[in-house]
Amino acid sequence: MRLYLIRMMSMMMLLCVLTSTLLAQQPTLKGTVTDKNSNLPLAGVTVSIKGTTVTTDANGRFSIPFSPGEVITFSYVGMQTITQKLSTSTRTLNITLESSQAGLDQVVVTGYQTQRKADLTGAVAVVNLADIKDIPNSNPMQALQGHVPGLFVTSDGDPGAKNNTIAVRGFNTLGFTAPLYVIDGVPTINPSVFQSLDPNAIQTIQVLKDASSASIYGSRAMNGVIIVTTKSGQKGKVHMQFNNNLTAEYYATKFKVLSTEQYGQALWQAAINDGVDPNGSTGLFTFTQHSGAGGPVLDQATPAKYVGGDSTEPTANTNWQDAVFKTGMITSNDLTISTGTEHSNLLIDLNYLDNSGIMRYNAYRRYGARINGSLSTLDDKLKIGNNVQFFTSAETPVANDLGGASTLYDAIFVLPLIPVHTTTGGWGGPQGAGFSDRDNPLMTQYLNRWNKNNEYNIFGNLYAELTPVKNLTLRSNFGYSYDNTGNRIILVTYKSGFINRTVNSLSIAGTN
Repeated sequence: MRLYLIRMMSMMMLLCVLTSTLLAQQPTLKGTVTDKNSNLPLAGVTVSIKGTTVTTDANGRFSIPFSPGEVITFSYVGMQTITQKLSTSTRTLNITLESSQAGLDQVVVTGYQTQRKADLTGAVAVVNLADIKDIPNSNPMQALQGHVPGLFVTSDGDPGAKNNTIAVRGFNTLGFTAPLYVIDGVPTINPSVFQSLDPNAIQTIQVLKDASSASIYGSRAMNGVIIVTTKSGQKGKVHMQFNNNLTAEYYATKFKVLSTEQYGQALWQAAINDGVDPNGSTGLFTFTQHSGAGGPVLDQATPAKYVGGDSTEPTANTNWQDAVFKTGMITSNDLTISTGTEHSNLLIDLNYLDNSGIMRYNAYRRYGARINGSLSTLDDKLKIGNNVQFFTSAETPVANDLGGASTLYDAIFVLPLIPVHTTTGGWGGPQGAGFSDRDNPLMTQYLNRWNKNNEYNIFGNLYAELTPVKNLTLRSNFGYSYDNTGNRIILVTYKSGFINRTVNSLSIAGTN
């Protein structure tokens, strides 16, 4: 492990602040990526510049901040990767990618067999782990976004990403899109097992996208199959590797919402469109106007001094997204110990993840371990081994308000007139007419800070391979999976405007 002096840490923090300032002043590079053969735009192309990664949209377009002299990389499954140095005058860049013949002899796992990539007849995507190893993301599911054509990953904002939605074959009408995960030969539909994998312990990832995978795995493969093979111990002396990653994450693009003044202008225009007196349509604003050539013209929209007439709650101009979202920090550490001989190998991987989340009062922490080992005997005719992983995690999830709406929703739709706090230190909330019954989203997050989702999981397999004669191998595989989850929900009394909860409650639930 690396030790840093306090002075060096202070300098690094200063550099981070300066870097953030410089990033805000960076120019933006825009362009389009097309297929050389068809001249059609390519969607999902990965565009990377020094740690910043974006993907092209449905029209092949991209936009990414850059600094002159940096190197930009365009990569896409089945296409040749293009790398180009950016000049000072570069602002627009149109790229054409052509098919790559490299890797056709690569061995691909498709279920009970392996095939050369050139011999495949089904739709199989082989993930190039070299393209994703430098992505600052400790979740292999999110790292796949943009590297497998047709694969979509969405998140509900939880720092643990336990409620991520992944779609390999699109979104069906029944709403169930979860693929089947096969990790070292053991199938599961629990996404937590895949998401908890340490990316440094993964050897290969293949994605089976067409219906032919159902002939191997049955109806569970209706939404596609993600096959993962983990690493084995390396032959030779004991090899130790420690990796540490510190990543900052934030919402790069927030929704454009109305300010208090803009909301007043919208209310005035709505009243004019309805042919009613704006000053009689709402008690939230007082409007002054004059007659123009085309009709009434708004001079000023003055908000009421207090929300609902409460002198402790002066009208504000709150951007709830700024109040709720923050810059989150992800700390990821992993230690890999590997060794092996002619007849045995062992790999031990220990990992730790701490994600503070991009919403206030959220957090996720996970401890994990993986042990892969094998032993050959009887002149290498008999091989026995195991692949097993453990993890335990604790998460403070994104909260829901009293009506069941997510904080993500409230941060967009709660009116800006409501202040975060009252003058007496209480929570601001809707009062009087003209407001919805949505809670103060920052308050919702704060009251949720004691709630926890805990999970403990063991997943792996034991196997034995017997080779009685050359080119004949008999394999027996025993897979096992244990998952224990526990949820603690504490609901406390509060008052926020005309919304309040009058009863405290505690709910503890668990499943295994």
